[in-house]
Amino acid sequence: MRIASWLHDCGKVTTPEYVVDKATKLSTIFDRIDLIDQRFELLKKQKETEMLRQQIAAMRQGDPDHGHDAEIELQEFIRQLDDDREFLRHANIGGEFMSQAHQYRVRRIAAYQMLDASGQVVLFSAKMRSTTSTSSAER
Repeated sequence: MRIASWLHDCGKVTTPEYVVDKATKLSTIFDRIDLIDQRFELLKKQKETEMLRQQIAAMRQGDPDHGHDAEIELQEFIRQLDDDREFLRHANIGGEFMSQAHQYRVRRIAAYQMLDASGQVVLFSAKMRSTTSTSSAER
């Protein structure tokens, strides 16, 4: 028993602090929820850019009502993103168990599509990207 207690203490000394002291589910050296926030903001800006392009095209075609519809759609999308962000923030702090419905919602959020720096469509979650590319490579 005495030797076991020494070994236990050795484990504490050799294990990096960011592994032992994990305040949230997305913690590593820093809390990755900030990266999630950045992705949500990027999604909003990309959707706003799309909406503005639709409004310009509608004005050129003499159909300003279509531009207004695009603005309403953008506001609804932003509300959904804000709600999803709050959900992930809450889930990041939560306990070990997550209901099936919440797991489904996380997968739905991870499947949001956005544009990368080269203009290619990518998924919101890097994990979903690797899962998707693996499953499509297997086909």
